[in-house]
Amino acid sequence: MTMDAPGPIGKPRSVPLTILVTIVTFFIWAIVWSFLTGEDLKKYRGEGLGGLVYIINNIILYPGTMLL
Repeated sequence: MTMDAPGPIGKPRSVPLTILVTIVTFFIWAIVWSFLTGEDLKKYRGEGLGGLVYIINNIILYPGTMLL
């Protein structure tokens, strides 16, 4: 049994541009990116943590993930 995805997950973002903006903004963009990713996942699945809790989760539990 396969499940069809309801559509693309969020808005595609340029990886090189994301890295550049993260460095230029002293990693503030990484926090914004985490928020946007959390919101995209919540919208896609219809459930989940959402942006703010996703940021807190990443900062406290997995701070390295924002730098990858």
